[in-house]
Amino acid sequence: MKNNEINILKHTLYFLFFIILTLFLFFWMIIPSYRDFKINNITYKKEKSYLSSVKKSESKYIATLKDLKSKNRNQTSAFSKKFNKELFIKANSKFFKNLTVKVFETKPFLEEFQKQHIRVEGLITSPKEFYSFIDNLKQNDIIIEIHYPIEFKVAKDMIETKIDISICSELEI
Repeated sequence: MKNNEINILKHTLYFLFFIILTLFLFFWMIIPSYRDFKINNITYKKEKSYLSSVKKSESKYIATLKDLKSKNRNQTSAFSKKFNKELFIKANSKFFKNLTVKVFETKPFLEEFQKQHIRVEGLITSPKEFYSFIDNLKQNDIIIEIHYPIEFKVAKDMIETKIDISICSELEI
């Protein structure tokens, strides 16, 4: 063989070796990566569809929450209002004679709220005044819970009344 002659067999063997090496690397590196890509892509599509369904339900719940907030604006704002003994006596003294309000205790309620237990005592002239008092409590800006039994005792021409109530408000920090 001469130096300047091309050795076809040698080049063909190098070319075959290069092709085999390339195919080996392709199957050894790229195919497993592609398989992992396909698996991850399937997982991504599942999670994406789950995320879209969660977003739909979240937007539905947010719309419902906004609707409830707008309908119950007075009730939700009532939690932020604090009980004022003097204002309570002033607002309800027209129903009672000798109205007294005693705050027994304040306890935490559901982590972020508090309940004040109060006893209201006074004299009324008729049951109609008592029912007017109850109706007036419904119109109040604070959340009031009436505890039963309510005590009524006859005292001369008046009715002595004792009512235990609880007032819910935000927890004082």
